[in-house]
Amino acid sequence: GDLLMLLVLVMPLLRLLGPRLRPWIDRQFVAPHTREIQGTHAVAITVGSFAVLGLVVFLGVHQALGTIEVAIDTRTAGGELLIPKLREITLAMGLLSTALILATGIFSTSLARLGERQRREAREDSLTGCLNRRAFAGAFAREAERSRRLGLGLGVLLLDLDRFKAVNDRNGHQAGDVVLARAARRIEGALRETDLLFRWGGEEFVVLMAHIRPAEVAEVAERVRAAVSSAPLLAVPGQGELTVTVSIGAAGTDTFPADPADLVANADRACYQAKAQGRDRVVTV
Repeated sequence: GDLLMLLVLVMPLLRLLGPRLRPWIDRQFVAPHTREIQGTHAVAITVGSFAVLGLVVFLGVHQALGTIEVAIDTRTAGGELLIPKLREITLAMGLLSTALILATGIFSTSLARLGERQRREAREDSLTGCLNRRAFAGAFAREAERSRRLGLGLGVLLLDLDRFKAVNDRNGHQAGDVVLARAARRIEGALRETDLLFRWGGEEFVVLMAHIRPAEVAEVAERVRAAVSSAPLLAVPGQGELTVTVSIGAAGTDTFPADPADLVANADRACYQAKAQGRDRVVTV
């Protein structure tokens, strides 16, 4: 009877109040950040597992041999004493287990290093060290969910280094690569700790800002713009120091689900407006 009464009372209340309670509950319990097992951890787990297995086998064999009641002078069919032979078997099992553990560790380490390098190359831009465009979709989905649970918004910046083609034409592509890498460091230094920087292609970068209010997106963008042009990025022999400016389009939202393509497209249009208005400025949409 009590159970039936509980169901009759609680179920309608949950149905009535559930849609209102769910957002509040989501904000109180933020989903934990998903962590991938790193290569070194995988090696440690594999080697540790084989070590435990080898130790168990070795101790099992040693214990089994210790429980066998054999006279000291018992001999094998070939006439040799049996006890030394059993000890040799125990030692061989120990050496075999040790060799297996070492071989497993070496093989696992090689595979882990290869996997880590491939994973890094798939997600990172080799020139600037930033995340690349392929990593954006996964990062956006993760950060959008966190922002939704926290009851905050998302921001996207699209940055384009001004007149970068002229930098390459006058100074060569090697100098251009140095400018790109150093500009990326400047941008990262002006961002918040939780912001993510992606090299979008050529001289374009995208910044993904999670759990931020849309009104604050322009503040971060202005800080980035000032940081890039605050000092020369490169000293060119015979031509003096090279300073580069950046045009930035900023877009933000606090409406979920958020469409990454729409946010990037809005930021891209704002960046074109910044260039049309004279470059070295921030335009927010």
